[in-house]
Formats: sequence, structure tokens, C-alpha cells
Amino acid sequence: APELWALGAAAARVLPVRELAGDEVAELRFGRPVASPGGGPGPVAALDAEGDLVAVVADARGRARPRFVVPGPGPVQSGPSRAEQSECG
Repeated sequence: APELWALGAAAARVLPVRELAGDEVAELRFGRPVASPGGGPGPVAALDAEGDLVAVVADARGRARPRFVVPGPGPVQSGPSRAEQSECG
């Protein structure tokens, strides 16, 4: 059987890793850039304290900007369905 890896562990095998502070996790989850550690322009795996992948970031204009964000735990928020929209208007 193939071996399954957690996303953070898999990303850490192929990308440099940056461990995030608590407030940086929330900022990146909302797609906001965080302070750059000066690691260079290439992609970096941004991991939380548990080693879970939060985002893949790249330095741009002095900030670590998210290029790919992994949704956090909890329910996914979405807008009304098309059927619900047509009922309202």
C-alpha cells in the first residue's frame, strides 16, 4: 500500500520550512502577507506549531505573500446556493 503523508510533512520534504507565530497563522489563513524572514524569493512551506501546512509563501516587496493557502479547521463558510439566490430575488 502507498504511504500517506500529512500535507505539512510532504511540503517540508520539498520546500524550505518557516515556522509561524500564532498571529501569522490567522493572517495567512485570510490571505494576508506577513513579515518576511528574508529567505529569498522561492516558495517556502509555512507551518503552524503542530507542523500542519498553513500556506506556501514567497517573498515579494519585503513581505511573505501567500501563493497557496490551506483552509483551517472548522466549517467552511460559503455564500447562498444559486437556488437560494433565485428565491431571494
